Amino acid sequence: MASSQDDAKDALLSDAGPIGTRVSDAANAEYETYKAIFTHKPDGDGARFTLCLSIRERMLGDAAKYRGCFRRFYDLMYNQSVEFRTIMADPVVDNPVETKKWQALYLTAIGQPHPSATTPVQNTIRPAPELNECNVGASNAHDAPPHKRRRLNVPAVTDDRPAPDPVSDKEWVNKVLRETSDWIRDKAPKEETNREVEGNQIVVYLEAGCPPNLDPKNGRIEAYYCSTAEARHLVDTRNETVPIITHNQQPFDWRDEHGPIHSLFTQWIKNAMRNKKVIVQIPTLPTADGTQTKRTLEQVYRKFVLKDGREGELWKLLDLENPVPTPTPPFLTSAKCQLLHRLRDEMNKGLPPEMGSFILLSEGGNHTISHVDSHGFGTFITAQEGRHGFGWVSHPSEKDRRMWREDPYSVKHLARYIVLRPGQTVFFPGNTIHFVFRALDEPTLATGGHILKWSTIMGWLRIMKFQQCDKSGANDDVTAASILQWTSPLKNIIKSCIKSGDVDDIGGLEEAQRIYDAIKDWKNFDASQ
Repeated sequence: MASSQDDAKDALLSDAGPIGTRVSDAANAEYETYKAIFTHKPDGDGARFTLCLSIRERMLGDAAKYRGCFRRFYDLMYNQSVEFRTIMADPVVDNPVETKKWQALYLTAIGQPHPSATTPVQNTIRPAPELNECNVGASNAHDAPPHKRRRLNVPAVTDDRPAPDPVSDKEWVNKVLRETSDWIRDKAPKEETNREVEGNQIVVYLEAGCPPNLDPKNGRIEAYYCSTAEARHLVDTRNETVPIITHNQQPFDWRDEHGPIHSLFTQWIKNAMRNKKVIVQIPTLPTADGTQTKRTLEQVYRKFVLKDGREGELWKLLDLENPVPTPTPPFLTSAKCQLLHRLRDEMNKGLPPEMGSFILLSEGGNHTISHVDSHGFGTFITAQEGRHGFGWVSHPSEKDRRMWREDPYSVKHLARYIVLRPGQTVFFPGNTIHFVFRALDEPTLATGGHILKWSTIMGWLRIMKFQQCDKSGANDDVTAASILQWTSPLKNIIKSCIKSGDVDDIGGLEEAQRIYDAIKDWKNFDASQ
């Protein structure tokens, strides 16, 4: 930064006066000042690190005084990159006094109770508590990981569960609602586009929906916020029908101060690869023309990185093959979750590229209306850049599903939503009716993949059979040929399991035989039974 900018920063950090009695207004004004300083974007990680740290230090002294300001600045930094998430998530010096001050400020700012002055700071990770519906999704400040010195660009790997933040989520959702409603009212073209169709549904779902219930005392659990150990226990011991939210499951050092999207195109997609054509969705095209088209990776690079494209035309890529070696989330690596890998080994031609690991890339303001993923796989999605609004229809009955297929608005009262921050992962089982929404000013990148559990084979077959028979056009890619690609190797695997008696993970010999018979007589297989 230039010397004059340094002087301005020092003056502001030392002379920002008392907040006064109107905490909210003053906190917002203070935040806008800090944001304006930070958006000078000083060159180099060191300068940006120092600036972010200076602003954070300014707020460390009084949690109540700076709560609103800290909360907004925390969101701003959390969406920048790994190094700034690290600064906001942990003290950067091994100082117990600063650690205690930070804990009090941070936990108060995000709406959690903070340790008292006499509460010692935890220096070791406590064992994960025994899983039950009362503690999954709860937040405990004493279950936090130890605070250690961090290096720039090295993501912190911890095993504590992410804290739900319904207040912040609601604020962000309201922002998306305003932006989408304003566009539909003031800027939508005369000729109907899919962006308008998607926007209308998202507005209805978000207005009628709410954050999920996490407390069994208030009714059925609608989502779980879990540590890795808790998530693994849930996946391995139950066939849950609700989303599971974790974090630090796919840590990756993107090594780029401009963020993961810039890194993807400048470090991982080489120039020689940029002639390859990929499927791009452009919701701003007229509905009559369809949204799906093909563009080269060079064109995608120019659109997302160089901002070189038609004004108002928003792009999204839903199944981009992932060239980045992001790991499989640890809670999905047990033997009970490896059926998809076993099928891959059995298939002569291998899996479609996106079945291994995929990237979701989108410009801000793009939404995806409610749908069920093709072929009924379980799916995990990790936000790498930008906040992702993720919603779903909670605990739909078969009647609800029928009504949804006829009229998506009929289940709006069952809509639930969360906001995924960078570093957070959501896993949802096959047949989940879900939707995605984004803010205009936040391009997003997520990594993801699919899994199949041995214990859910029959349910998976039912989903594929239903999608094959669906005449609505929503599942045109689910054909007899695409299903045979999966059921042919599965039939051989099940036959081998029956012969060897290795049927425990499947659900026993009787269940294995039912699966084998369903595949053998697929034409007459009744998915409703």
